[in-house]
Amino acid sequence: QVVMETPKTVVSAAMANLDPAMGKEIARAVGVNLTHPDKLMYPGTAVTKATLAAYYAAVAERMLPHIQDRPLSLVRDTDGELRQTFFQKHKLPGMPKAIHDGQLEKMSGKESRILWVDDLAGLIAGVQMNVLEFHVWGSLRQQPDLPHRIIFDIDPDEGLGFGDVKQAALDIRGVLEALGLQSWPLLSGGKGVHVVVPLVPEADWEAVKSFCQDFAELLARTDPSRFVANMSKARRKGRMFLD
Repeated sequence: QVVMETPKTVVSAAMANLDPAMGKEIARAVGVNLTHPDKLMYPGTAVTKATLAAYYAAVAERMLPHIQDRPLSLVRDTDGELRQTFFQKHKLPGMPKAIHDGQLEKMSGKESRILWVDDLAGLIAGVQMNVLEFHVWGSLRQQPDLPHRIIFDIDPDEGLGFGDVKQAALDIRGVLEALGLQSWPLLSGGKGVHVVVPLVPEADWEAVKSFCQDFAELLARTDPSRFVANMSKARRKGRMFLD
């Protein structure tokens, strides 16, 4: 089971001006049968399946470059109350064809089947399956051994505000720039921020993981009043954990 934290004001604001009728029309146009289009997707909001389909249509141009051809883990809901949510990584009978299923290229001597999407139909097919979140790998399905991006997750202590997190993201960007690495922020849906670093796919996962750990420890040593490299919440008091 996955515990969901829904920022209701953000969800409601993002969906407020979207037309559910347009969502239904777009679903039909891309070949997805959107059943129960008026079903609420997030408790306490007016976000229906049709509204969410319209939202994905609005953001697809910006979203798809970050999700296409990447192995996916889907967070799905079963009861409409976010009490029965779960991760799905493999195809099940009855899933829409727009969510693709295939054999992953060999990764560290192992083979497995994965899911991926490559167009708006895939995103809306996720809506039909009550998918609440698309979680992507840091690599492409064609090159699973070679990460295409690093994600630094800034996880703040509960007592810190979002302003502290934003400033931390800016400062991390500055350190990365000094190392010759570009980055951009990605909101995580809660109070944290992900700092995303695109990579030329040359180093393997072990090398990238080692760099990330060294980078987090560097920040914790040079700015110990703000950062910790240990995930213990007791040690995080008043500071941010860089994951």
